[in-house]
Amino acid sequence: MAIDLIPIPLASDLPDVPADPEKQREWLEDLRKRYNTLYGILRQDVNRLAAPVRADAKEPDDPIGHGLAINTLTGAPVNLAASSFRNGLQLANGSDRGKVNVTFKYLGIGPVIVGSGVNVTYTADLAVSGVNGLDTGTEAGNTWYYVFIIVGDRGLEVEDTANALQPPMRRTGASVAALLSTSSTSPALPPGFNRFRLVGAVRNNSTSSTDTVAFVQDAVANKNYTGSGTGTVSITVGSGSNRVLLLKFSINAANTGGTGTFGVTSVSSDVGGAFTLAKAQGVTTETSPWNRAELWYLINPATGTHVISVAHPSDGGGTKYAVLVAEEWTGVHQTTPFSATAGSQAASGTVTTTITSATGEIVTDIVSARGHSGATYTVGAGQTQTNYSENDGSVSGQNNVNLASYESGAASVTMSWTNNGNLEWAQAVGSLQPATTTTTDLYRFTHAVDDIKFWWNEDVSAGDFLVLDTTSPATTFTDVSAAKVAPSTSRELMLLKNDSPGVHLKNKDHGNVVYDVELGAAGYLHVGCNASQVFQYAAGIENDDVQISVLGYVNIV
Repeated sequence: MAIDLIPIPLASDLPDVPADPEKQREWLEDLRKRYNTLYGILRQDVNRLAAPVRADAKEPDDPIGHGLAINTLTGAPVNLAASSFRNGLQLANGSDRGKVNVTFKYLGIGPVIVGSGVNVTYTADLAVSGVNGLDTGTEAGNTWYYVFIIVGDRGLEVEDTANALQPPMRRTGASVAALLSTSSTSPALPPGFNRFRLVGAVRNNSTSSTDTVAFVQDAVANKNYTGSGTGTVSITVGSGSNRVLLLKFSINAANTGGTGTFGVTSVSSDVGGAFTLAKAQGVTTETSPWNRAELWYLINPATGTHVISVAHPSDGGGTKYAVLVAEEWTGVHQTTPFSATAGSQAASGTVTTTITSATGEIVTDIVSARGHSGATYTVGAGQTQTNYSENDGSVSGQNNVNLASYESGAASVTMSWTNNGNLEWAQAVGSLQPATTTTTDLYRFTHAVDDIKFWWNEDVSAGDFLVLDTTSPATTFTDVSAAKVAPSTSRELMLLKNDSPGVHLKNKDHGNVVYDVELGAAGYLHVGCNASQVFQYAAGIENDDVQISVLGYVNIV
């Protein structure tokens, strides 16, 4: 390649030196100017000769992988083909049925290519929220989830030359992770991530089972509070699953003119964890109707014998009579044990509170009532009584009666107690909801090399993919829903049939298209079908074994 040099302006000769001193000064000034001009031109030519020689631009012999443009600000190449590039992309089973692994050497996401030429694996987990998990919500059964690799362009600018299939490329270092979403086009990206690429789909065939809420045992202790104090109750917690420990606290005043406050100020124990107040009902100061009931809970208490301490504030002069009841329950929801709470109080009459509940739940109550000689309380119909304890107060007729029971849940449940003395009472009620156990059953598609076909990464004999297995095939077309074996991105199902002859397949919406298979041998079939459609089968020969398995699906892009 020729180098374009600047011509050197050399004169043929120099004029003679004049004799006049004044003329000599002008001659020397002209000589200086000529020298400076020559020096400047020579310096530029030297610099041009020192610069590297660039080859003439030409079209590449092989245009594959050369989708480039030049960034006019930095002069760096920009890879316009990055969004469709992948090398070594594969989906595979995770360590359990709730995980899917995505492995690749290089993967284009938007204008960048991530990877270094060595296999790297990212795991998406149904039990995780956000990065490397679900984009929003919690795990749902019988649901398609779409698998994405996501990128956050927040790293330093780097130049990647490791990819032998692409020219050197300048890109931004990225944060990379996996993500699951019920949307195939618009996943909710976690903070710090701004790009995504769909790499496959998985179906969660999970099932849920509901536990049974069950009363196990209770323990009872009395406490008279004269001034501030702490009452204690001891209970031995068993090893049942989904445990909850309830504290049912009842208290009433002696009606002797005290000015103190009512209510528990704190609950502590060596069980582990903190008790939470679910419902408090009744007076907060020493006034009529003189009673207060409180319902507390602790999720997943440790097994073994434990002491629960209940602190009460200074009473202002009057004596308070209290009963502390600890109850152990199993089968209870471990995040939100109570679906609803309610309460009521009165100076006399039947104890009664109505609460919203549901089938499978258990409604439980705590009543703080006044007692006196000869007073009795009778549990309401349908309720199972778990406690009837009376603190024998030092003032006649001022005893505290602690009543507790439970009843099976329904849309609406009324908890009641009748008494023969028209005495003051307060009642707190809660509806315990059962724990649910989800068995995750995640089926995965593996990514094919053509970036369009997706194959089940499971044994094709698995029941969810063996969509047809009959010895009495219909002679007229019978529907088979594609919703369970094809995601929303599917446009064509890939099927495998056994050697049964005379099997006809078609898409129900394409009534004029019938796939006639009369080969009499096993083979692969393709039926155009998406997740919302139905494909149909029929057989020309009755009483013949017919088996059709779904191998995967095809994206038509």
